[in-house]
Amino acid sequence: SGSVETIETRAIANSISGTGVIDSEDSEEVITNFKGYAGNGLKVTEVFVDIGDVVNPGDKICQFETEDLIEQKEDQEKQLTKLQKRRNDTAEDWVEKDEDYDKQIVKAEKNRKKNGDKCIENYNKTQQKLAQAQIDLYEAAGTFVNNPTELNRKNMETKRDAVDAYEDQLEGYAEQFETLWENDEAEELRKNKADYDESTAESIQDLDDSIEDATDSLNDTKSNIAACTVKCTTAGTITSINVKKNFSFNGTVVAIVEGVNTMMVKAEIDEYDIADVEPGMKVLVRTDSTRDVELAGVVKSIAPRATGTGENDMSGFSNFAAGMDFSSIGGTSKKSATYQVKITGLEQNERLRLGMNCKVSILTKEEEEAISVPFDALQTDDDGNYFIEIVTSGEAPEDPDFETKKVKVKVGIEGSYYVEVISDEVKEGMKVFVPSSGNSTTLDDLLTNMGSDAGV
Repeated sequence: SGSVETIETRAIANSISGTGVIDSEDSEEVITNFKGYAGNGLKVTEVFVDIGDVVNPGDKICQFETEDLIEQKEDQEKQLTKLQKRRNDTAEDWVEKDEDYDKQIVKAEKNRKKNGDKCIENYNKTQQKLAQAQIDLYEAAGTFVNNPTELNRKNMETKRDAVDAYEDQLEGYAEQFETLWENDEAEELRKNKADYDESTAESIQDLDDSIEDATDSLNDTKSNIAACTVKCTTAGTITSINVKKNFSFNGTVVAIVEGVNTMMVKAEIDEYDIADVEPGMKVLVRTDSTRDVELAGVVKSIAPRATGTGENDMSGFSNFAAGMDFSSIGGTSKKSATYQVKITGLEQNERLRLGMNCKVSILTKEEEEAISVPFDALQTDDDGNYFIEIVTSGEAPEDPDFETKKVKVKVGIEGSYYVEVISDEVKEGMKVFVPSSGNSTTLDDLLTNMGSDAGV
């Protein structure tokens, strides 16, 4: 027993089913943007919106008190001014001190040269005098030898004393010259200047660091004052408010703005199927509110980590799409992980609302013009080859002249009810015999049995 159906060219798609929630594609958590601990416990002085209000980018959401922050800003500005003055004064003193060092160094170099030249001059003159004194002593000694009188002896001793005096002077000038070059006052001044420069540079760097820290703190305070006026950055509808006038707020999310005109779907797909889902795949979405209307969308992103566990293992649907009977799609008690898939580009519908539950069918393969037959028409021989029975005579199996011809086929894309068959002998419009299997024999019956998980 069985039935006869016409072979037709139709669109067939393989799909993966899942459940999801209608969400906003353009949603914003309006958050406080305080730096440091400034926002902890600030009092709300004004709330400008209510739940359900429509807002635009830049609209005010709430206002926090700013009195303490303004006082803090004024104190920081004073401290910064003091630091900058100290820095400028130190830099000016540095220039003046270096100029003074330079003058002292030039003076010390001049004095050193002058004293050195004078010492050399005195040394040379004394040397000449010593040479003459030595000649005079030699002559006086000769006179005394030739005429050893008391007068000549005293004259010789006088000349000897002069030689000794000049030798002492020469030794003194030599020591003076040595001391002059060992004690280089200009070099000492250069060292002192270098030490001063290094110390002053470190002081200025410390002041610059303090000024930078003070400037950052001041900018943070100014930013916190600006942050006391909380604004949204996207257009949409206020769906949640977490602040209340005259109450302190210690949280971060002040309100939630959701764009109701740009809805999307956050769907959960079973771990069995997630590897077959790719961004860009077409999606059909159904909700109870939109009844049988299927809304088209596109897979935008796939979560890299599981977000939860499902109550049932939905792998039966994929098995059915591969040709198994209905008994394989009922699900089991096994819990399996699910992955969030974001679906955007969703067709808008006036019956859609944020937070609605939905069923999604992700089309993994699609053929717009496939010569297809019902799944039940597809049979296998003893060797495992696929074939169908083309009706060659009669209109129904009950007809006495009903005859069929077996035609080997290759299986192409598989849908939920129809399967593509590939063979040069199979043409659109032919009649195919569909053996009775005891299962639903129409697409409507199939979808009724399976619910919206059936896909396409």
